[in-house]
Amino acid sequence: MYTARLYRPWPRRFLHVPLALRLAICCISIPISILLMLPGTSYLYDGTLMMLPIALSSWAFGKRGTLINLLSYLVVASIFYLATQHSLLWSWKMLWTMLDDTLAMLAVGATVVSLRTTLTMEEEARRKAEEMERQALQVSEQQRQFHQIKTQFIINVNHELRTPLAAAYGYFEMMQLIMEQSNTLDSSTNMDYIKHALRYCEDLRSMVNNVLDTMDIDCEHKPSQSKHALLVQLVRDICENTDTVHREKQRIQLMIANNLLIFANPYYVRDILYQLLTNAIKFSPETSPIVISAELLTASNEVRISVRDQGPGIPADEIPQLFNQFVRLQRDIAGKVRGAGLGLYICKHMVEAMHGRIWVESNDQAEQGSCFIFTLPHLNLPPLVENSQHSANTLADQRSVLVSTIKQ
Repeated sequence: MYTARLYRPWPRRFLHVPLALRLAICCISIPISILLMLPGTSYLYDGTLMMLPIALSSWAFGKRGTLINLLSYLVVASIFYLATQHSLLWSWKMLWTMLDDTLAMLAVGATVVSLRTTLTMEEEARRKAEEMERQALQVSEQQRQFHQIKTQFIINVNHELRTPLAAAYGYFEMMQLIMEQSNTLDSSTNMDYIKHALRYCEDLRSMVNNVLDTMDIDCEHKPSQSKHALLVQLVRDICENTDTVHREKQRIQLMIANNLLIFANPYYVRDILYQLLTNAIKFSPETSPIVISAELLTASNEVRISVRDQGPGIPADEIPQLFNQFVRLQRDIAGKVRGAGLGLYICKHMVEAMHGRIWVESNDQAEQGSCFIFTLPHLNLPPLVENSQHSANTLADQRSVLVSTIKQ
Protein backbone atom coordinates (compact mmCIF):
# COMPACT_ATOMS: atom_id res chain seq x y z
CA MET A 1 0.00 0.00 0.00
CA TYR A 2 1.31 3.42 -1.00
CA THR A 3 1.47 6.07 1.67
CA ALA A 4 2.18 9.80 1.76
CA ARG A 5 5.59 9.08 3.27
CA LEU A 6 6.96 7.36 0.17
CA TYR A 7 10.00 8.98 -1.44
CA ARG A 8 9.26 11.61 -4.11
CA PRO A 9 11.76 13.08 -6.61
CA TRP A 10 12.63 16.71 -5.97
CA PRO A 11 10.42 18.13 -8.80
CA ARG A 12 7.36 16.60 -7.15
CA ARG A 13 8.49 17.67 -3.69
CA PHE A 14 8.88 21.20 -5.09
CA LEU A 15 5.12 21.34 -5.69
CA HIS A 16 4.56 21.03 -1.92
CA VAL A 17 6.90 23.91 -1.07
CA PRO A 18 5.05 26.91 0.45
CA LEU A 19 3.62 29.34 -2.11
CA ALA A 20 5.74 32.31 -1.03
CA LEU A 21 8.98 30.34 -1.40
CA ARG A 22 8.03 28.98 -4.81
CA LEU A 23 7.12 32.46 -6.01
CA ALA A 24 10.39 33.90 -4.74
CA ILE A 25 12.46 31.20 -6.48
CA CYS A 26 10.68 31.74 -9.80
CA CYS A 27 11.04 35.54 -9.61
CA ILE A 28 14.76 35.33 -8.83
CA SER A 29 15.46 32.84 -11.63
CA ILE A 30 14.42 35.34 -14.36
CA PRO A 31 16.98 38.12 -13.64
CA ILE A 32 19.69 35.55 -12.92
CA SER A 33 19.18 33.93 -16.34
CA ILE A 34 19.23 37.30 -18.06
CA LEU A 35 22.41 38.39 -16.32
CA LEU A 36 24.11 35.13 -17.31
CA MET A 37 23.41 35.58 -21.02
CA LEU A 38 23.89 39.36 -21.45
CA PRO A 39 27.67 39.84 -20.99
CA GLY A 40 29.56 40.18 -24.24
CA THR A 41 26.49 40.87 -26.39
CA SER A 42 25.19 44.09 -27.83
CA TYR A 43 21.67 42.79 -28.29
CA LEU A 44 19.46 40.17 -26.70
CA TYR A 45 20.86 36.68 -27.07
CA ASP A 46 18.86 33.81 -28.57
CA GLY A 47 17.14 33.17 -25.22
CA THR A 48 18.34 29.62 -24.59
CA LEU A 49 19.00 30.33 -20.90
CA MET A 50 15.44 31.65 -20.52
CA MET A 51 14.15 28.08 -20.86
CA LEU A 52 15.15 27.42 -17.24
CA PRO A 53 12.93 30.06 -15.55
CA ILE A 54 9.93 29.37 -17.76
CA ALA A 55 10.22 25.63 -17.08
CA LEU A 56 10.50 26.33 -13.38
CA SER A 57 7.50 28.72 -13.39
CA SER A 58 5.40 26.35 -15.49
CA TRP A 59 6.15 23.49 -13.12
CA ALA A 60 5.47 25.53 -10.00
CA PHE A 61 2.30 27.41 -11.13
CA GLY A 62 1.04 25.70 -14.28
CA LYS A 63 -0.41 27.80 -17.11
CA ARG A 64 -0.38 30.97 -15.03
CA GLY A 65 3.34 30.57 -14.40
CA THR A 66 3.99 30.13 -18.14
CA LEU A 67 2.10 33.29 -19.12
CA ILE A 68 3.54 35.45 -16.35
CA ASN A 69 7.09 34.34 -17.14
CA LEU A 70 6.62 34.93 -20.85
CA LEU A 71 5.29 38.46 -20.29
CA SER A 72 8.16 39.17 -17.92
CA TYR A 73 10.62 38.04 -20.57
CA LEU A 74 9.07 40.30 -23.23
CA VAL A 75 9.09 43.31 -20.92
CA VAL A 76 12.72 42.78 -19.88
CA ALA A 77 13.76 42.23 -23.54
CA SER A 78 12.03 45.44 -24.63
CA ILE A 79 13.67 47.47 -21.85
CA PHE A 80 17.08 45.98 -22.65
CA TYR A 81 16.75 46.69 -26.40
CA LEU A 82 15.65 50.26 -25.73
CA ALA A 83 18.57 50.79 -23.34
CA THR A 84 21.19 49.39 -25.73
CA GLN A 85 19.90 50.52 -29.14
CA HIS A 86 18.29 53.83 -28.07
CA SER A 87 15.43 53.24 -30.49
CA LEU A 88 11.82 52.12 -30.32
CA LEU A 89 12.05 50.51 -33.75
CA TRP A 90 13.16 46.87 -33.66
CA SER A 91 15.23 45.38 -36.45
CA TRP A 92 13.99 42.42 -38.44
CA LYS A 93 16.69 40.27 -36.88
CA MET A 94 15.59 41.27 -33.42
CA LEU A 95 11.94 40.63 -34.21
CA TRP A 96 12.74 37.23 -35.62
CA THR A 97 14.84 36.37 -32.57
CA MET A 98 12.06 37.43 -30.20
CA LEU A 99 9.45 35.45 -32.13
CA ASP A 100 11.65 32.38 -32.18
CA ASP A 101 12.37 32.64 -28.44
CA THR A 102 8.72 33.20 -27.63
CA LEU A 103 7.59 30.11 -29.57
CA ALA A 104 10.35 28.02 -27.99
CA MET A 105 9.41 29.21 -24.51
CA LEU A 106 5.72 28.49 -25.19
CA ALA A 107 6.63 24.98 -26.32
CA VAL A 108 8.72 24.38 -23.21
CA GLY A 109 6.00 25.79 -20.94
CA ALA A 110 3.28 23.69 -22.60
CA THR A 111 5.40 20.54 -22.27
CA VAL A 112 6.14 21.17 -18.59
CA VAL A 113 2.49 22.01 -17.83
CA SER A 114 1.37 18.80 -19.57
CA LEU A 115 3.89 16.77 -17.58
CA ARG A 116 2.79 18.46 -14.35
CA THR A 117 -0.87 17.73 -15.11
CA THR A 118 -0.10 14.08 -15.85
CA LEU A 119 1.86 13.63 -12.63
CA THR A 120 -0.86 15.42 -10.63
CA MET A 121 -3.51 13.11 -12.06
CA GLU A 122 -1.31 10.13 -11.29
CA GLU A 123 -0.84 11.32 -7.71
CA GLU A 124 -4.57 11.91 -7.31
CA ALA A 125 -5.32 8.44 -8.68
CA ARG A 126 -2.80 6.94 -6.25
CA ARG A 127 -4.37 8.89 -3.37
CA LYS A 128 -7.85 7.64 -4.31
CA ALA A 129 -6.51 4.09 -4.55
CA GLU A 130 -4.99 4.44 -1.08
CA GLU A 131 -8.29 5.80 0.27
CA MET A 132 -10.26 2.96 -1.31
CA GLU A 133 -7.82 0.41 0.09
CA ARG A 134 -8.05 2.02 3.53
CA GLN A 135 -11.85 1.95 3.37
CA ALA A 136 -11.75 -1.68 2.24
CA LEU A 137 -9.56 -2.54 5.21
CA GLN A 138 -11.96 -0.70 7.54
CA VAL A 139 -14.94 -2.57 6.10
CA SER A 140 -13.07 -5.84 6.42
CA GLU A 141 -12.19 -5.06 10.04
CA GLN A 142 -15.78 -4.07 10.80
CA GLN A 143 -17.03 -7.30 9.26
CA ARG A 144 -14.51 -9.26 11.30
CA GLN A 145 -15.60 -7.51 14.51
CA PHE A 146 -19.27 -8.01 13.63
CA HIS A 147 -18.66 -11.70 12.98
CA GLN A 148 -16.79 -11.97 16.28
CA ILE A 149 -19.61 -10.22 18.14
CA LYS A 150 -22.20 -12.42 16.44
CA THR A 151 -20.26 -15.56 17.30
CA GLN A 152 -19.84 -14.43 20.91
CA PHE A 153 -23.54 -13.60 21.12
CA ILE A 154 -24.53 -17.03 19.83
CA ILE A 155 -22.18 -18.71 22.29
CA ASN A 156 -23.48 -16.63 25.20
CA VAL A 157 -27.14 -17.05 24.36
CA ASN A 158 -26.72 -20.75 23.62
CA HIS A 159 -25.16 -21.35 27.04
CA GLU A 160 -26.99 -18.80 29.15
CA LEU A 161 -30.48 -19.61 27.85
CA ARG A 162 -30.03 -23.36 27.93
CA THR A 163 -28.87 -23.44 31.54
CA PRO A 164 -31.93 -21.90 33.27
CA LEU A 165 -34.28 -23.50 30.76
CA ALA A 166 -32.89 -26.96 31.45
CA ALA A 167 -32.93 -26.35 35.22
CA ALA A 168 -36.52 -25.11 35.28
CA TYR A 169 -37.58 -27.99 33.02
CA GLY A 170 -35.85 -30.44 35.36
CA TYR A 171 -37.72 -29.18 38.44
CA PHE A 172 -41.09 -29.27 36.66
CA GLU A 173 -40.34 -32.73 35.31
CA MET A 174 -39.46 -33.89 38.83
CA MET A 175 -42.76 -32.59 40.19
CA GLN A 176 -44.60 -34.30 37.33
CA LEU A 177 -42.88 -37.59 38.19
CA ILE A 178 -43.82 -37.23 41.87
CA MET A 179 -47.38 -36.44 40.90
CA GLU A 180 -47.59 -39.52 38.70
CA GLN A 181 -46.19 -41.78 41.42
CA SER A 182 -48.09 -40.52 44.47
CA ASN A 183 -50.95 -38.67 42.77
CA THR A 184 -50.33 -35.75 45.13
CA LEU A 185 -47.78 -33.06 45.90
CA ASP A 186 -46.39 -32.31 49.34
CA SER A 187 -46.41 -28.53 49.68
CA SER A 188 -43.55 -28.44 52.18
CA THR A 189 -41.29 -30.57 49.98
CA ASN A 190 -42.29 -29.50 46.51
CA MET A 191 -42.52 -25.78 47.29
CA ASP A 192 -38.72 -25.61 47.05
CA TYR A 193 -38.90 -27.15 43.58
CA ILE A 194 -41.38 -24.50 42.50
CA LYS A 195 -39.27 -21.68 43.94
CA HIS A 196 -36.15 -22.96 42.19
CA ALA A 197 -38.01 -23.36 38.91
CA LEU A 198 -39.47 -19.87 39.16
CA ARG A 199 -36.03 -18.45 39.93
CA TYR A 200 -34.59 -19.98 36.79
CA CYS A 201 -37.60 -18.76 34.82
CA GLU A 202 -36.92 -15.27 36.12
CA ASP A 203 -33.30 -15.52 35.00
CA LEU A 204 -34.48 -16.67 31.61
CA ARG A 205 -36.96 -13.82 31.33
CA SER A 206 -34.29 -11.31 32.35
CA MET A 207 -31.92 -12.46 29.62
CA VAL A 208 -34.66 -12.43 26.98
CA ASN A 209 -35.62 -8.91 28.07
CA ASN A 210 -31.98 -7.84 27.78
CA VAL A 211 -31.81 -9.13 24.21
CA LEU A 212 -35.05 -7.35 23.31
CA ASP A 213 -33.91 -4.12 24.98
CA THR A 214 -30.66 -4.30 23.02
CA MET A 215 -32.58 -4.62 19.76
CA ASP A 216 -34.74 -1.67 20.80
CA ILE A 217 -31.64 0.42 21.56
CA ASP A 218 -30.05 -0.41 18.20
CA CYS A 219 -33.22 0.70 16.39
CA GLU A 220 -32.94 4.13 18.10
CA HIS A 221 -36.57 5.03 17.55
CA LYS A 222 -37.90 5.08 21.10
CA PRO A 223 -37.30 8.40 22.91
CA SER A 224 -37.10 8.60 26.68
CA GLN A 225 -40.44 9.55 28.28
CA SER A 226 -39.03 11.52 31.21
CA LYS A 227 -41.13 12.89 34.05
CA HIS A 228 -40.69 13.78 37.71
CA ALA A 229 -40.32 10.84 40.09
CA LEU A 230 -39.43 10.25 43.72
CA LEU A 231 -36.15 8.34 43.70
CA VAL A 232 -36.54 6.54 47.03
CA GLN A 233 -39.92 5.20 45.91
CA LEU A 234 -38.45 3.76 42.71
CA VAL A 235 -35.74 2.01 44.71
CA ARG A 236 -38.29 0.56 47.14
CA ASP A 237 -40.41 -0.67 44.22
CA ILE A 238 -37.46 -2.61 42.87
CA CYS A 239 -36.63 -4.08 46.26
CA GLU A 240 -40.20 -5.11 47.07
CA ASN A 241 -41.58 -6.17 43.68
CA THR A 242 -38.64 -7.99 42.08
CA ASP A 243 -38.10 -11.53 43.36
CA THR A 244 -34.34 -11.62 42.78
CA VAL A 245 -33.86 -8.42 44.76
CA HIS A 246 -36.62 -9.12 47.28
CA ARG A 247 -34.91 -12.32 48.43
CA GLU A 248 -31.80 -10.29 49.32
CA LYS A 249 -33.50 -7.17 50.65
CA GLN A 250 -32.02 -7.62 54.13
CA ARG A 251 -28.59 -6.89 52.66
CA ILE A 252 -29.62 -3.69 50.86
CA GLN A 253 -29.06 -0.38 52.63
CA LEU A 254 -30.41 2.97 51.47
CA MET A 255 -28.80 6.37 51.87
CA ILE A 256 -31.31 8.49 49.99
CA ALA A 257 -33.15 11.66 51.00
CA ASN A 258 -36.89 11.11 51.31
CA ASN A 259 -37.78 14.09 49.12
CA LEU A 260 -35.14 13.74 46.38
CA LEU A 261 -36.84 14.15 43.00
CA ILE A 262 -35.43 13.25 39.60
CA PHE A 263 -36.54 14.03 36.06
CA ALA A 264 -36.29 10.69 34.27
CA ASN A 265 -38.12 7.76 32.75
CA PRO A 266 -39.27 5.63 35.73
CA TYR A 267 -39.15 2.43 33.68
CA TYR A 268 -35.54 3.13 32.67
CA VAL A 269 -34.53 3.96 36.24
CA ARG A 270 -36.10 0.74 37.58
CA ASP A 271 -34.37 -1.29 34.87
CA ILE A 272 -30.99 0.35 35.57
CA LEU A 273 -31.30 -0.21 39.32
CA TYR A 274 -32.43 -3.79 38.74
CA GLN A 275 -29.40 -4.53 36.55
CA LEU A 276 -26.95 -2.96 38.99
CA LEU A 277 -28.54 -4.57 42.05
CA THR A 278 -28.69 -8.05 40.54
CA ASN A 279 -25.03 -7.74 39.48
CA ALA A 280 -24.09 -6.68 43.01
CA ILE A 281 -26.03 -9.59 44.47
CA LYS A 282 -24.45 -12.12 42.11
CA PHE A 283 -20.85 -10.96 42.53
CA SER A 284 -20.66 -10.11 46.25
CA PRO A 285 -20.54 -12.44 49.30
CA GLU A 286 -23.92 -13.57 50.58
CA THR A 287 -23.71 -11.71 53.91
CA SER A 288 -22.05 -8.51 52.67
CA PRO A 289 -24.11 -5.31 52.50
CA ILE A 290 -25.10 -3.55 49.27
CA VAL A 291 -25.42 0.20 49.66
CA ILE A 292 -27.56 2.40 47.40
CA SER A 293 -26.88 6.09 47.93
CA ALA A 294 -27.88 9.31 46.22
CA GLU A 295 -26.85 12.92 46.58
CA LEU A 296 -27.74 16.19 44.92
CA LEU A 297 -25.00 17.92 42.91
CA THR A 298 -26.08 21.53 43.10
CA ALA A 299 -23.35 22.78 40.73
CA SER A 300 -24.65 20.71 37.80
CA ASN A 301 -28.24 20.28 39.06
CA GLU A 302 -27.89 16.49 38.88
CA VAL A 303 -28.59 13.58 41.18
CA ARG A 304 -25.65 11.23 41.67
CA ILE A 305 -26.80 7.65 42.35
CA SER A 306 -24.41 4.86 43.29
CA VAL A 307 -24.64 1.11 43.98
CA ARG A 308 -21.70 -0.20 46.03
CA ASP A 309 -20.89 -3.82 46.79
CA GLN A 310 -18.06 -5.74 48.47
CA GLY A 311 -17.36 -8.16 45.65
CA PRO A 312 -14.02 -9.09 44.06
CA GLY A 313 -13.73 -5.84 42.10
CA ILE A 314 -13.00 -5.31 38.40
CA PRO A 315 -9.54 -5.41 36.76
CA ALA A 316 -8.47 -1.95 35.61
CA ASP A 317 -7.63 -3.10 32.08
CA GLU A 318 -11.17 -4.46 31.55
CA ILE A 319 -13.07 -1.39 32.78
CA PRO A 320 -12.90 0.57 29.46
CA GLN A 321 -14.77 -2.24 27.66
CA LEU A 322 -17.23 -2.98 30.45
CA PHE A 323 -20.19 -1.08 28.94
CA ASN A 324 -19.90 -2.58 25.45
CA GLN A 325 -22.06 -5.29 23.97
CA PHE A 326 -21.49 -8.92 24.98
CA VAL A 327 -18.58 -8.01 27.25
CA ARG A 328 -17.94 -10.21 30.26
CA LEU A 329 -14.97 -10.31 32.58
CA GLN A 330 -12.43 -12.98 31.76
CA ARG A 331 -12.80 -14.59 35.18
CA ASP A 332 -16.59 -14.90 34.72
CA ILE A 333 -16.65 -16.55 31.29
CA ALA A 334 -15.85 -19.97 32.73
CA GLY A 335 -17.39 -19.21 36.14
CA LYS A 336 -20.73 -20.01 37.70
CA VAL A 337 -22.27 -16.57 37.22
CA ARG A 338 -24.52 -16.47 34.18
CA GLY A 339 -25.03 -13.52 31.87
CA ALA A 340 -25.11 -12.49 28.22
CA GLY A 341 -22.95 -9.37 28.63
CA LEU A 342 -25.79 -6.98 27.77
CA GLY A 343 -26.93 -5.55 31.12
CA LEU A 344 -24.37 -2.74 31.48
CA TYR A 345 -24.60 -1.93 27.76
CA ILE A 346 -28.36 -1.41 28.19
CA CYS A 347 -27.79 0.66 31.35
CA LYS A 348 -25.37 2.95 29.54
CA HIS A 349 -27.78 3.69 26.70
CA MET A 350 -30.73 4.20 29.04
CA VAL A 351 -28.76 6.64 31.20
CA GLU A 352 -27.55 8.55 28.15
CA ALA A 353 -31.11 8.68 26.78
CA MET A 354 -32.05 10.55 29.99
CA HIS A 355 -29.06 12.94 29.55
CA GLY A 356 -27.00 11.33 32.28
CA ARG A 357 -23.63 9.57 32.64
CA ILE A 358 -22.61 6.20 34.05
CA TRP A 359 -19.24 4.83 35.14
CA VAL A 360 -17.64 2.42 37.59
CA GLU A 361 -15.02 2.84 40.29
CA SER A 362 -13.13 -0.30 41.30
CA ASN A 363 -9.59 -1.20 42.40
CA ASP A 364 -9.63 -4.99 41.76
CA GLN A 365 -8.91 -5.90 45.37
CA ALA A 366 -10.66 -8.57 47.41
CA GLU A 367 -13.61 -7.28 49.47
CA GLN A 368 -13.03 -3.74 48.20
CA GLY A 369 -15.83 -4.23 45.72
CA SER A 370 -17.08 -1.97 42.97
CA CYS A 371 -19.18 1.16 42.89
CA PHE A 372 -21.38 1.79 39.86
CA ILE A 373 -22.39 5.45 39.60
CA PHE A 374 -24.80 7.23 37.30
CA THR A 375 -26.26 10.71 37.18
CA LEU A 376 -29.76 11.91 36.30
CA PRO A 377 -31.24 15.41 35.95
CA HIS A 378 -32.63 16.85 39.19
CA LEU A 379 -36.14 18.25 39.27
CA ASN A 380 -36.46 21.56 41.09
CA LEU A 381 -39.78 21.79 42.89
CA PRO A 382 -41.98 24.85 42.25
CA PRO A 383 -42.45 27.12 45.29
CA LEU A 384 -46.09 26.00 45.71
CA VAL A 385 -45.07 22.33 45.91
CA GLU A 386 -42.25 23.14 48.31
CA ASN A 387 -44.65 25.06 50.60
CA SER A 388 -47.18 22.22 50.57
CA GLN A 389 -44.47 19.69 51.43
CA HIS A 390 -43.20 21.96 54.17
CA SER A 391 -46.65 22.10 55.71
CA ALA A 392 -47.01 18.32 55.56
CA ASN A 393 -43.54 17.47 56.89
CA THR A 394 -41.24 19.09 59.34
CA LEU A 395 -38.07 20.77 58.20
CA ALA A 396 -36.00 18.08 59.90
CA ASP A 397 -37.79 15.34 57.97
CA GLN A 398 -37.10 17.09 54.65
CA ARG A 399 -33.39 17.48 55.29
CA SER A 400 -32.81 14.11 56.91
CA VAL A 401 -31.14 11.34 54.99
CA LEU A 402 -32.53 7.86 55.28
CA VAL A 403 -29.86 5.36 56.32
CA SER A 404 -31.70 2.11 56.79
CA THR A 405 -31.98 -1.49 55.76
CA ILE A 406 -35.12 -2.26 53.78
CA LYS A 407 -37.46 -4.24 55.96
CA GLN A 408 -41.14 -4.96 56.06
